Amino acid sequence: MSVPAQFVYSTCREGSERLLKAEVARRHEGLLTPAFMRPQFVTWKATRILPPGFELGCVFGRASGTSVGLFPEEKALVQKLGEIADGRPYHLHVFPRDCHEDGVSTLQWADMDAIRARLVGLALGAGLSAPTESRPNRGDLIFDVMVGDKATEPLFFGRHLHSASHHPLAGGLPRLELPLEAPSRAWLKMEQALAWSGLDGKQSLQGQVVLELGSAPGGASYSLLQHGAQVYGVDTGVMDPDVLGFHDATTGARFQHLRMAVGTLAPHHLPPEVDVLVSDMNLAPGVVIPYLENLCRRHRPALLILTLKMTDERLESKVGEILGSLRRFVPTPLKATQLPANRREVCVVAGGLGAV
Repeated sequence: MSVPAQFVYSTCREGSERLLKAEVARRHEGLLTPAFMRPQFVTWKATRILPPGFELGCVFGRASGTSVGLFPEEKALVQKLGEIADGRPYHLHVFPRDCHEDGVSTLQWADMDAIRARLVGLALGAGLSAPTESRPNRGDLIFDVMVGDKATEPLFFGRHLHSASHHPLAGGLPRLELPLEAPSRAWLKMEQALAWSGLDGKQSLQGQVVLELGSAPGGASYSLLQHGAQVYGVDTGVMDPDVLGFHDATTGARFQHLRMAVGTLAPHHLPPEVDVLVSDMNLAPGVVIPYLENLCRRHRPALLILTLKMTDERLESKVGEILGSLRRFVPTPLKATQLPANRREVCVVAGGLGAV
């Protein structure tokens, strides 16, 4: 008796489809062969039965799992959902396939929410339980429903088990848009990194001392301050006045500008303790990493949030080696992804803040 073919899927940043395919070929050589590709979406066919707990685990992928199929009718999708869930608790993630680098609009999320509400209504009408509404825990069953850009497109239906390599939010897409008052797009990148790390609460960084390398003009600084951090920003450039003048009486969050090159930093310039080390410098990883290693060995930060510039194909193909260099000195665990707001960049998060 023949075994039905298994297909694996992943969404990604527009323009990173080729990088994702190359990364999968390196990571899962001989197991997966490319099957179908659309902007921001790639699938592969498994050459043999996938091992239990299989994860794509790729830096250039965003939301991934195993495919259930395409469903032109919502009722048929819900019927299949019930068969797979078989009475188990589940999460239902509905998200758009196409995502602009500056965030999914409120109107687009309203459309996704309407589709999700219809699916939940059909599930309840069929005697199924409602999906779990909280953020997923490790091992939770996630159903991914991906919506194309045309109303006539069938819904793509996939599944995965949640783990540290999966984003907790639907499609790996935080509900964020770049606000007009943000000093730069770095605000959005930082907010997305915090959401990916589970640190997107209003005062999630209260009392934490952050050293930020490459802070000007202050987009990421503004985000960190809004979450309650005390930020020391290192940059020769000019900072936004709203960042320089920021003060939250409740959290004590303030900004201090160290207007100098990172290479000229001396111990007396820095706070005695650094809880979080942030970097978004416009330098190649090979230049940035020695600075990071020196600061990590000196201050032992509990958490690192890094944006690494992958400005050419050579760097993009060596992302695994670059992460290996970081693993020598950063706290564990380390994970990396290409956030929706990243361009030719990769976000790396290492360590954590314990009970924060």
